[in-house]
Order: sequence, then C-alpha cells, then structure tokens
Amino acid sequence: MVKLHKSPLPVGVTIKSGLDYRKEPVFSIIKDDCNNKCYICEEKGTTSMHVEHRVSQSFDPSRKYDWNNLLLSCGHCNRVKGSRYNTILDCTRVDPEAYISLRIAIGLYERVTVIKIGERDGVDETIRLLDTVYNGESTAILKYECKNLRAHVLAEVQTFQQLLDGYFEENDTALKEAFQRKISESISRASNFASFKRGIIKNNDTLFALFKDTL
Repeated sequence: MVKLHKSPLPVGVTIKSGLDYRKEPVFSIIKDDCNNKCYICEEKGTTSMHVEHRVSQSFDPSRKYDWNNLLLSCGHCNRVKGSRYNTILDCTRVDPEAYISLRIAIGLYERVTVIKIGERDGVDETIRLLDTVYNGESTAILKYECKNLRAHVLAEVQTFQQLLDGYFEENDTALKEAFQRKISESISRASNFASFKRGIIKNNDTLFALFKDTL
C-alpha cells in the first residue's frame, strides 16, 4: 500500500448514488488517482475492479457517497476487506510506507511478511488486512487466490531483481543509464506492487543512496 493523491471532483459533479461512481467521469478519476491498480494489494490493471469504501457503508452510512472514501480495489481485496476493516490507514492522507514494510522471498512461494516499522492509529488493522490479503487461508478459495497473488508479486520482484543485477553488471554507460531509468520507473508509486520494490531499495544502503531521489 502506497500513498495516493486524491483529485477533487470536477465542478458540478456530485455523487448521490452508487451508479454515479460507477460511470464517467467519476470512475475514471478514481481509477487514475489509484494509478489503475488496487489500492490495497497494488496489483495493476486487474480485470475485476470495484469502487471500494475505505470506511464501509455499514460501519458509517454517512461515508457512503463521500468522495474521499472511494478508492479502486480488485475483487479479491474487496471481498477480503468487506465491512470488517474500517480503521485502516487513509493512504490519501498518510504514507503507509512510513509505518509498514512488505517483503517476499525471491524464488520461494512463501508468505508475504508484513512488518510494522512505525506507530500510528490504524497501522495494526492495516497489517491484519494486508496479511489476510496476501496470506489468507480461511477458505479454499481464499487460499487459492492468495497463492496466485503471491505468485504475481514474486514474478514482479524477480523481474525487478534482474533489473538491479543488470544495472550493476553493465559497464556500458548508455546501457547502464537505461537500466537506471527502468529501475526508477519500477519504483514509482504508480508501478505494479510498488511497495515491495520500493522496500528493496529502502532496506539496502547502497541502493538507497543510488535511487533515493526517485522514491
């Protein structure tokens, strides 16, 4: 989960029903603000997209059509979160990366490790949500979805590791700069599973010194 920019609604546009945020221009603004990816798991361009209420409608009915409460999620995360997690970090106001770090082991289909690195209201519940999103096993379907999601994360991280290896192994200046540009693109908040790759940079002194300006 990474920090997102929430754009204002255009003048004259209102949200008075669920249909309003499922059609243009509202849906496109939500999608663009979330970088066309699920704000929870960060998978980009999934075929199953939902407009998700960060604070559920059942928990606080007054937030049902609150523009600042509407974000893009995939079907998996929408089902996992449901109405059970209502005090998670507001990623449009605070930076989740200041409080939570995500890791997955290269080459192994292991659990995603969700690490607490800072204290703030909402951190513990966000960690519980992310742990279930990536590692849930309460039903056979959830276990299967999480396994597939971890495989997607792992593939992204392995590709990123290949970019890093290529950067350090390359001696040609032009090619090295090309690797550097690709790495910088890969660690932008808009990228697929960004927090995993950004965490690799932040947790390595050499990499952080090289790429901190693009984080």
